[in-house]
Amino acid sequence: MKKLNQEQLDTFIKSFQKVQSVHCDQKESLYYLFQLFSLFFEGITNQQNISFTTLFSRIAYSSVHFNFKSSLTKDNHLFRRLVEQGGLKTEELNSLYQLGVFVLWQNLQHVYDVSTNIEIKRPHLKLEKVKSERKSSYRRVIKAFVVDYEDLEDPKFHFFDEKQPHLKKVGFLEKGHFAKQFKRIIKYVSLPITINLIDTNVNEENQYWAKAFVYKPDLLIGVTSISECFQADGESSLFYLAKKVLPNTGSIYMLIGNIVNYFLDELIHDSELSFKEVIPTIFQLAPLEFAKMPDDALRNLLKKVEVHFDNLKKVVKNELIDTGITKEKAYLEPSFFSPEYGIQGRLDLYHFDKAKKQSDIVELKSGKLFKANGYGLNENHYIQTLLYDLIMESVYNGRVKSNNYILYSSLDAKRLRYAPRVRSKQYKSLEIRNDIVLIEDLLLDQNQEVFDNIFNGLQPDKVPKTFNFLKRDANAFHEVYSQSNALEKAYYKSFFAFINREFQHSKIGRHGVHETNGLASLWLDPMNEKIENFRILSYLEITENLSLEKLPIIHLEMSEKSAKLSRFRIGDIAVFYPDDGTEKSALNNQLFKCTLVDMNVNKVSIRLRARQKNLEIFQQFKYWHLESDTLDGGFKVQFDGIFNFLKSPDEYKQKVLGLLPPEKSKNQVFYNNSKLTEEQHEIVNRAISSKDYFLLWGPPGTGKTSVMIKSFVDYYYNQTDLNIILLAYTNRAVDEICQSIDALLGGEYIRIGSRYATLEKFKPRLLSLKTEGIQSRGELQCSLKSNRVFVSTVSSFQGRTDLSGITDFDLVIIDEASQLLEPMLVGFLSKFKKYILIGDHKQLPAVVGQDKAKTEITDTLILEKTNLSDMSCSLFERMYSMSKMSGWDWSYGGLMHQGRMHQKILDFVSPNFYENKLEVIDGIDRLVDKPTFESKDELTNVLINERMLFIDTPLGEELTKKTNEAEANVVSKLADIWVRIYHDNKRDLTSNDIGIITPFRSQISMIGDLMNPQLSKKITLDTIERYQGGSRNQIIISFAVSQYQLLDSISNVSEEGIDRKLNVALTRAKENVILIGSAAILKKKEIYKKLIDYCSFIDYQEILNYEI
Repeated sequence: MKKLNQEQLDTFIKSFQKVQSVHCDQKESLYYLFQLFSLFFEGITNQQNISFTTLFSRIAYSSVHFNFKSSLTKDNHLFRRLVEQGGLKTEELNSLYQLGVFVLWQNLQHVYDVSTNIEIKRPHLKLEKVKSERKSSYRRVIKAFVVDYEDLEDPKFHFFDEKQPHLKKVGFLEKGHFAKQFKRIIKYVSLPITINLIDTNVNEENQYWAKAFVYKPDLLIGVTSISECFQADGESSLFYLAKKVLPNTGSIYMLIGNIVNYFLDELIHDSELSFKEVIPTIFQLAPLEFAKMPDDALRNLLKKVEVHFDNLKKVVKNELIDTGITKEKAYLEPSFFSPEYGIQGRLDLYHFDKAKKQSDIVELKSGKLFKANGYGLNENHYIQTLLYDLIMESVYNGRVKSNNYILYSSLDAKRLRYAPRVRSKQYKSLEIRNDIVLIEDLLLDQNQEVFDNIFNGLQPDKVPKTFNFLKRDANAFHEVYSQSNALEKAYYKSFFAFINREFQHSKIGRHGVHETNGLASLWLDPMNEKIENFRILSYLEITENLSLEKLPIIHLEMSEKSAKLSRFRIGDIAVFYPDDGTEKSALNNQLFKCTLVDMNVNKVSIRLRARQKNLEIFQQFKYWHLESDTLDGGFKVQFDGIFNFLKSPDEYKQKVLGLLPPEKSKNQVFYNNSKLTEEQHEIVNRAISSKDYFLLWGPPGTGKTSVMIKSFVDYYYNQTDLNIILLAYTNRAVDEICQSIDALLGGEYIRIGSRYATLEKFKPRLLSLKTEGIQSRGELQCSLKSNRVFVSTVSSFQGRTDLSGITDFDLVIIDEASQLLEPMLVGFLSKFKKYILIGDHKQLPAVVGQDKAKTEITDTLILEKTNLSDMSCSLFERMYSMSKMSGWDWSYGGLMHQGRMHQKILDFVSPNFYENKLEVIDGIDRLVDKPTFESKDELTNVLINERMLFIDTPLGEELTKKTNEAEANVVSKLADIWVRIYHDNKRDLTSNDIGIITPFRSQISMIGDLMNPQLSKKITLDTIERYQGGSRNQIIISFAVSQYQLLDSISNVSEEGIDRKLNVALTRAKENVILIGSAAILKKKEIYKKLIDYCSFIDYQEILNYEI
């Protein structure tokens, strides 16, 4: 077992002693103590090959490997459980705090042999008695943390569970498929593991005999993904693998399915609708798909969907009513999560009658019957409803009856068909689900042999003849994979594992004080932890419900219980669910997928994915919560990207890998623009003249977007006939691109994306809005072809496969390329004749969730043949480094003159971040002149004239939150002083003048509470990450670091040793940078010591005592 080293242990003990000596709020002391408690178990269980998703599992594992006494294990779990469940009375907090102190000292003594001179006694608590297990009892689901295993005929294992967490229990799996599957999982996966025991009986000997189990239950697999593994002639998890490795291809059948689902939604709202009335709205569902269709194909499609419409109308008006399903009690497209069975799903129609305790599931299918089973249903459709039935069992804990139906909209009769519940079939579906998760786990590591064994299952000759679709997909995969060379295969498999780790991290993450459980945090993390980490908009109250309307909007406002600050931004996707008074509200109820469309300090507005007929649930609950949702589509794009790389022409692949240099152009282009500097002219012409690609490195303020992209568009739009796509990582950067080209193109371009993530002035350019008023395909085709320039985020554009075939793009220019991982671009770029990537790898990199050690390439062939060594590195950075090392100077260039930062700021930035090569642009007086502000006293004179100031503040006594009250007070006062300086100098204060940056949202909250509310619209207060790409005249930075351990959390150090976060923070400033923090703490890092030594100083009391 790995332990803390002596230095880490000493630091930990000091922190422990601090919490005992500092007098502060009881809740804060308890919360900090609990953080230390969690960090203790993190420290002794942080092994690379074990992924813990809960503190419960860390304690259970430690109790076995460190031989904790049963009483200590029991107290550890008691303290954990009482803190996690919250809701304690004030008088109970002190006793619980004392218990925490007691168990933490006991743990330190047991593991590290640490002694204390003070005798610490165990406090007496009024505890809930834990009910002992009744002999010969039945339990539907047990979440079991399995710590050891004996390979007997009936698999025997020992486990811990939440009900009696201090007791090690004995479990068995009954003979059959699950017993064999468990042995297979143990063969490949190291213990400990988490499983859910299903339908378990406890015998007289207290042995737990389970009929089935769910492996890694918090990793939710989609119901559709599982059901598609079932065919009339059998089932196989290889269907899932084939879908994962092959790119999505749209089809006419998918389009029909989407249209038919839309029909059902509309008819539930108005069963008297005519087909003629819905035709115009059909066109709006997929305008680009319709635009590509030949006339005959379109007429044929409309005939087909009219049949579906007529059939659905009959079902809604008659058949649903005959089965007891009423429109008034129907919900459309609700989602449900079930970590009991490890599945999630979104229903087409969910009917719930609370009085009768009766739920009904209707799954709509537009396809035809093929080899129907004994119930007259396609087997995969039947399995889908059985899985939904399991979800309902989980949500209602078996207390609600559920009827399951499949609605075949293409049939002339018997369209609504009953799908009876069969437990053995549900077991089989869970078995396939476990196989899927095992495949996912085996594809997490860069083990080439394991990959080969799994991919061999997709050899066409190994696929059963009856699995026609699987054989087709296997052929498609191996046609490409088998023709790839050894280096290309190694590249593919390494990145496949990398993407898969990111995918799992987004789903289940890992437990830790400074970690996240991904989507699983919805049910794994306590409410107080979500609030503390700003991951939830909690206790919202509905003020206006417009979910019946065509645009289903719900307006909410904060309640007295709401936390006012969160990580949410307009345009974010979320899950919306009611608060039922339990910690498991997200699992006990349906969830509504939605988009945040508006928000301010007190109000939030969301748009539901589907409009609702039944408003009962919205009226039933007072409080509602919003939490972040995840999209699997972003990972699918990356999987598709690396496969498309394998499909790419050999010459393209060799150039990307650095095996071939980019081709030199024989024709040099001379583009002239009087507004460009000599350096900008030279690089623009080199980029335009390049044949294959060009890599443009642009540090802050060098004009990457406002000058260079605008010049590229000017040349290619006015002097060529090429179609151009301009992309960026963030919507903000896309809006900046629109700003730079809007006047140049006279607004003649198309913006792809959401109206909720687009600046108001650019919304008329949106593709979705441009197509709203179009009534004919010809008009749409004409509109698309008349626009040669498209602008989008990378993710939005890659999601629009319907653009292919309408507009062929010749050139792609990508801004913020240093924030994009290689798999996002490497296959995508092969579709273009030329690409230009623009970025700055010395600023913030792409976000990666997995540990750094996991991102490093281990394959020797890749390391020998290419410069790829770290998969968390962007394609831009790798290719820029590759081109530079190879001397391919015709393929890359760097802008080394900037027009943003004053010389005094640049004098620190350039040598510390940019190799002393970054200089000011000649001719811009502001960059070297004295300030134009006049001061009225000594303090304002210092603030105005000293370009870089450091204000040393005392360490706060805040224990848990990453806050410093003294810093917050200084920031608030500084904001007031600068506002006064603007006023005294008769300057209007705009949103581009003053910015406040701090690394922690808790500090944002504290500063926001102290600041004048009227300044919130004029002064941007945000984290470093949100500021990248922006600039302000004055930047105020509050570090809020009160502990040495937190220094790493405010840094992002590159392999070159560049602190990229600090670089971004400092380079946002044009005129002044004011830094606020504890010099004693910050100077422990060399770069911060250099920074503080470079700055001028001012006493923080002078700021606080200043009278405005």
